[in-house]
Amino acid sequence: MKKVDGEYSKLTGIYFPVLEHAVSQKKPTELSYWMDDFRHIMGTISHLFGPLSSIFLAKFICFDKTKVQGRLNSLQSVVSVPKDSGAPIQLLHLSFGEVLVDRSASDKFWIDEPAGHTQLIKDCLLCMDRDLHRDVCHISDPILKRNEIEKAVLERHVPPELRYACRYWIRHLENSGPSAIDWRQIEDFLKSHFLHWLEVMSLFGRVSETIYNITGLQSLGKVSDVESPWLTDFLHDAKHFVLKNFQIADEVFIAQVWCSHPRCRSSGGCLKQSFPLSYASCHEPSKCGAQNYRRSRAIQAQLNQ
Repeated sequence: MKKVDGEYSKLTGIYFPVLEHAVSQKKPTELSYWMDDFRHIMGTISHLFGPLSSIFLAKFICFDKTKVQGRLNSLQSVVSVPKDSGAPIQLLHLSFGEVLVDRSASDKFWIDEPAGHTQLIKDCLLCMDRDLHRDVCHISDPILKRNEIEKAVLERHVPPELRYACRYWIRHLENSGPSAIDWRQIEDFLKSHFLHWLEVMSLFGRVSETIYNITGLQSLGKVSDVESPWLTDFLHDAKHFVLKNFQIADEVFIAQVWCSHPRCRSSGGCLKQSFPLSYASCHEPSKCGAQNYRRSRAIQAQLNQ
């Protein structure tokens, strides 16, 4: 949208009076806090790659849900806030998000776009670090196929904010600018949760997306001149593992793929060192039942072809 055309001027004439009215209702002692909350909440909503409800938005950015609802209620002229707190929040006009990131439109209500994505990276990593763990759906059966897991089980154990964080954290990373990336934080996350993240992506049939995600991380690392042999080797091993196994990983529970085929490009690969075989196991009939054991061996045979 060109910033000089009449339509754009009309939009700013609609949006900013709404924001000014919301500000005018605040006491001077409240204004600074309100503006901080506005930038965090509206910055999140306008930069999301998929909608979240107010209740899950609050969990995602670690805000009190009553505060989020209150802040949004004062902006209902520009934001759709359903009465059902579980329904997604949406901007009434996508152009509102464009206006907010245009500093020339209003310095007062301006939201720094790269900084907004940087904040979302932090929110995504915090959410995943808090909620990701081995066997996140408490299935306990590594032989179970993905299509045998009930949708209700997936949705109960992997709430919308965690699904969002797992799917989009690297896209926010790509939009934040190389200089803003905390690579030590990324390393720590991968060391602790790479397989847990891959497990969630596999449970929702998104293993193929992880290939693009890992490639994106590799490209960002090169652009940022990251000096981390560990990260370079880990991402190489991780991409090799997913590429070799993504077809079957999209069908079976990812823990079984790891259990059956943990090999990387060398016996001492970074991926294998970070996630040993004990991540999941079903090597003996006495532990998983004869039928499941045979199925496990069949999976291993497919992976080793």
